[in-house]
Amino acid sequence: MKTKNMCSLTILVALLVVCAAAGYAAAGDEKWDARFSDPQFGGLGLDGEVYAVAVHGSDVYVGGYFSTVGGVPANNIARWDGNAWNILGTPEANGVDAEVYAIVVDASGNVYVGGNFFTVANSTKAANYVAKWDGSQWSALGGGADYTVRALAISGTDLYVGGEFTTAGGKAVNYIAKWDGNQWWPLIRLGNAGVDAYVYAIAISGSDVYAAGSFWTAGGLTSPGIAKWDGMTWSTLVRSLCSSLSAGNCYSQGYGYSLAVGSDGIYVGGDFTAVNGGGVAAQYIAKWNGAWSQPGVGLSGVVQALAASGSQLYAGGKFTGFGSTIANNIAVYDGSGWSTLGSGVAGDGEVKAIAANGNKVYVGGTFTNAGGKASYYFGIWSLSLDLPNSPSALGASAVSDSQINLSWTDNAGNETGFKIERALAATGPWVEVATVTANSQSYSDTALGACTTYYYRVRAYNGDGDSDYSNIANATTTGCLSAPNPTAPGCGTTVSATSPTLSWTEVAGANGYIVRIFATPDCSGAPILTSSQLPAGTTSYAVQSGLLSRGQTYTWQVQAKGDGVTLDSSWSSCCSFTIATSSAKPLALAQVQVKLDFTKTSADSCSLKGTLNMDAGVNLAGSTATLSVGSIQVPFVLDGKGRGKSTSPVGSLSLAYSKGKEVWTLTAKLTKGAFQGPCAEYGLTNANIKKPGITVQLPVTLSVGGETFATDKSLVYTAKYKRTGTAK
Repeated sequence: MKTKNMCSLTILVALLVVCAAAGYAAAGDEKWDARFSDPQFGGLGLDGEVYAVAVHGSDVYVGGYFSTVGGVPANNIARWDGNAWNILGTPEANGVDAEVYAIVVDASGNVYVGGNFFTVANSTKAANYVAKWDGSQWSALGGGADYTVRALAISGTDLYVGGEFTTAGGKAVNYIAKWDGNQWWPLIRLGNAGVDAYVYAIAISGSDVYAAGSFWTAGGLTSPGIAKWDGMTWSTLVRSLCSSLSAGNCYSQGYGYSLAVGSDGIYVGGDFTAVNGGGVAAQYIAKWNGAWSQPGVGLSGVVQALAASGSQLYAGGKFTGFGSTIANNIAVYDGSGWSTLGSGVAGDGEVKAIAANGNKVYVGGTFTNAGGKASYYFGIWSLSLDLPNSPSALGASAVSDSQINLSWTDNAGNETGFKIERALAATGPWVEVATVTANSQSYSDTALGACTTYYYRVRAYNGDGDSDYSNIANATTTGCLSAPNPTAPGCGTTVSATSPTLSWTEVAGANGYIVRIFATPDCSGAPILTSSQLPAGTTSYAVQSGLLSRGQTYTWQVQAKGDGVTLDSSWSSCCSFTIATSSAKPLALAQVQVKLDFTKTSADSCSLKGTLNMDAGVNLAGSTATLSVGSIQVPFVLDGKGRGKSTSPVGSLSLAYSKGKEVWTLTAKLTKGAFQGPCAEYGLTNANIKKPGITVQLPVTLSVGGETFATDKSLVYTAKYKRTGTAK
């Protein structure tokens, strides 16, 4: 594991410092695939360096010096299918025993591999630096080479091999040779086989084979760094690569490390600053099409990998940029100028291999960061993003106390699969719990807790990124009571009382209920009240006076409690109500009919009954009320329809709303003696009891929810009495 260093800027190199590992971001970074992060933490990156990349159809072959790919054991070579890593062989016998430096695939899909290895398939077969994988098994190519293979290229059935070896199949070949499927052949000119030093790259254009490396001669011809084999003989490319500019002479040799066949010529990258015998400046990259030229302004450092795709040429290596532009080890040339690939690659590394195919560019090297995000030794750049459409109509249903089934509509045709996330609240935090394959439209989430509400969301993904999320769906696992339903006050309504009575439906089998009230709009956060457990059969709860404030909105929930065998229900849906900003208007008494009975008892006693019409301003239904006449008080509890019974068995109250008159009519029906007291309580005395009419003033008030609504004046009435006894 390499340690990421912080970037340090100095005045001299301020424009050329590689800062991607420290969080530098640039336009285009979103085109780098984010899946290849550290495999130790679930990413699909590798645990070692990548030196070779080759593409065949939808398969990408990656070679280097590593033991795992995305956490999967793999011996130095693996195949990426666009979604997952695959090994070349079985878990017990796959890959090669040392570094892979070159990979090429023929038209039949046979994979040829060169490197520093001796054996293949977990050391079960000798190979000697070069081998073939045919899709099911490994095989050697004759006797192989006598030392490291660095380059491979294929033309029909002929495989060209370059590197640090001098023999192949026991024949003297000198750093480059051809395998025809049966035996090895040297590339000889006038008795001079091959080249005089290492070959690092081979490219084929038509019948011409180009080789680049650290050699000075090819077939006995002076051709520093690059030469051409036409199938019969070697030829030079006009005094070739130089390490300095010197017209007409190449006194100091340059090295060629990479080759690519473009639509307009042969491109070579390496460690050189001039071509054509030093007569043409070429900063680490040059183009040959019968004459030498430099692509654009060149690059600032060694080019180790090239790949051509259409009119685009991708270059990678160990450079900071081009001109004054920071590129961080990778750039693209379009025939007229260079461009960056976002913020490039970094993390104490460089680019060693590039392959391009259609919309994708595959990059390998010693880096651990691409486009400002973790990308361990391998990365994918997309020329344009083709994100999948998001799924819709996500639904969730509980099928047991430990399983919830999900279903959704797949609206994408280009997804790799779907990511499923779960939370214990609609606001998260969310955790990815599973991924499913392309075209999936369902998933069963198991091993869940009983009687727990789970929330889900789903999104599609592919190599270019993730879609938007689906809708959120939730379900509650079984094994518990059903949740009660709030009934009063109606959700979203306004109530007058600051101590309202909350009501709900009864749940069969409930052992009791708990109510909680919140000052938040969605029943989130800490409740301002949590009741003690209410008895079984309870369906209402009167909020104590002084807890709630006028003009405020509150939310509440109720939960049914189990008996220890059956679990508690989930909390009910969140229901809101608002306390009116002001109390009801004063009671406007329109009419009071009073009948006074004077009965003969040990003390004079009188009773009162009547009907009051009043404008209460708000709905009083569902409230606790106390009607007072004089000093006599009778408490009542009004239900949701405005009917009420006294808490002592003395009578009843009822509320009726007259829409036309916009008033509430309160009718009191009292048993005998309900409003009963000494006659003097009503202002009656022996002195005036015999009079046909008496005017008496009595205060009448109605108290609801701890608030008193008084008449705008004292009740004035004329008593009509019937004497039933003799006053004493």
